[in-house]
Amino acid sequence: MAVSDIKERAYSSEAEAELFGYREGTYVELGRYYQESPREKSPVSWLVLKRLPGRALLLSRDVLDCHMAGEGSAYWIHSDIRSWLNSAFSQEMFIEEERKRMCYTALDYNGNPEYENSGGRSCRNRVFLLNYREIMEYLPRPESRKCQPTPYARLKGVQVSADESFGGKGYCWWWLRNVGADYCRAMFVDAYGFPDTAGSPGDARSLGVRPALWLKTRD
Repeated sequence: MAVSDIKERAYSSEAEAELFGYREGTYVELGRYYQESPREKSPVSWLVLKRLPGRALLLSRDVLDCHMAGEGSAYWIHSDIRSWLNSAFSQEMFIEEERKRMCYTALDYNGNPEYENSGGRSCRNRVFLLNYREIMEYLPRPESRKCQPTPYARLKGVQVSADESFGGKGYCWWWLRNVGADYCRAMFVDAYGFPDTAGSPGDARSLGVRPALWLKTRD
């Protein structure tokens, strides 16, 4: 089921999110991260992409940071961004109680549909990036894939479009976990909402990070 119509609301508390069942297309708050400033954290808003019994797939509403995919190799299992998301980033973002509710997820398709690269071995992680298949399933319209960075991500150097003619102004580029045209490149979504299958060099430091995770719910 695609998130075709994103509701313009966020649950005011986790209890409310539980009450209304983490409905697809709505927002929930989880964790705290630097957003408006590098000195103070604030609650992070996540889009509910998929709801299954006992768990929900969440994607950050905004690009929260920028980080290289991988220096030398962009294969997800070897990537710098995978290691960072599941160590320093998670420690900074989530408290222990929240981390315990995050599911280990099998990430078994990291290849490239156009260049037919394998993408390396599968692995399991709590925090990850979406892949090409997932964005096409859950965010099928380019408009729904366009994403703005937080002021903090801008300070960190994320690339933001100034192009008004194609509706990309203010939006940024964000990584996917698929390998690109070769093992040194990783796929991304551009400022206009289109996936770039050739990808960007994995050591590029100006593409945004939009993390995803499966969260255990209390139903």
